[in-house]
Amino acid sequence: MNFKWTAFAAAALLAAAALLGGWTAWRHFGVEQPLHRLAQQLPGVLEAEAEWEANRVRMRLRLSPDADLTAIVHRLETEGSASLGRRTLEFEFVQDAGDRLESIWQAALFEVAEALEHRRYSEVRNLVLGLGESHPGIEAEVRMDDRYLYIRLKDGDRAKFVLLPRETDATEVERNA
Repeated sequence: MNFKWTAFAAAALLAAAALLGGWTAWRHFGVEQPLHRLAQQLPGVLEAEAEWEANRVRMRLRLSPDADLTAIVHRLETEGSASLGRRTLEFEFVQDAGDRLESIWQAALFEVAEALEHRRYSEVRNLVLGLGESHPGIEAEVRMDDRYLYIRLKDGDRAKFVLLPRETDATEVERNA
């Protein structure tokens, strides 16, 4: 009688291991990998890393200075939606913008946050484009859609990318900058 319980326990343990292993493989190869592969194949993406949590995916991207931020975000949100399921996609940009771009952005941050708080998007555009005009060698670009403001400041081979949600409060501006 003792032999039957041992066989049953071994079979149950093997079945549980097979189910857990199958679920883990499906999650890695069927859900996480497609989004990661998509991100790495996009033009302008140098490195991509995804951090998966229960209700969100944080995508860390290192972009080339000439990357089209708008196109990258749109493609990841649309083509990656099957992998995301109900999770929200959040972006973090790993960048070496340099001291000059960082100080220029920090100087403008208060006015940008204030304009966003009052939903004056054209004022944000004017502020950012004004950075390019008032600092020689800086290229500034601002785009907008129904969800985000996309900002790129470029200084030679360095760039700073900022993705700001349109429905925001001032603390989100600092967190996403």
